[in-house]
Amino acid sequence: MFHKNLFKFYFAFFALLYFIIFSSSAPSSAQDVSADNNCVWYKTDKSVMWLGSADVVGMNCHIEIKPIKKGELLSFEILIPIEGFNSGSNGRDERVDEILKSEKQPNLVFSTEYMNRNYWQQLISKPEFKLNGILNISGLSTKVTFHVTTDIKTCKGKFITNYSWFKIEPPVAGPGGMVARTRDYLELHFSVKKESIENLLH
Repeated sequence: MFHKNLFKFYFAFFALLYFIIFSSSAPSSAQDVSADNNCVWYKTDKSVMWLGSADVVGMNCHIEIKPIKKGELLSFEILIPIEGFNSGSNGRDERVDEILKSEKQPNLVFSTEYMNRNYWQQLISKPEFKLNGILNISGLSTKVTFHVTTDIKTCKGKFITNYSWFKIEPPVAGPGGMVARTRDYLELHFSVKKESIENLLH
């Protein structure tokens, strides 16, 4: 009887754990992002003891895009408030705030390379292109290259990397990651309205 009750307890516990960790109200892909918003998001995956793995997505549509001029050249700076990420789990979002040290630097900053206005206009009219820039996380600046695809309304970028690239330890839950562990894999995405870019080019 004791072993039977113990089995029921563990089953109920891990079922609840599975629901808490894997349930998410955040969008799970670029298809879920409205073309009327400028957004960024991260995507990673987490494994939970005995329960398998699932994607984790943190969305942020509170970004600001600023043009930075240098003579005839122009760069775009995207300010991303760390506290604006929504993964569908308050606990996870608070952990992201801690990892990215939002109390010291409230924004992530992505700055594109400098190009002249005509080249920018030609670039966003292409079906796809590479976009180089610098991503600043917690005071650490890292070169990144996004693969960008475009349609009539939006430019969507994707950069596949890992936590180690940014000198960040993959998050874990429980002692030594016994409950849940995040793989050292990270996707960074953005979706920006073409209209937003075109307005800043004029």
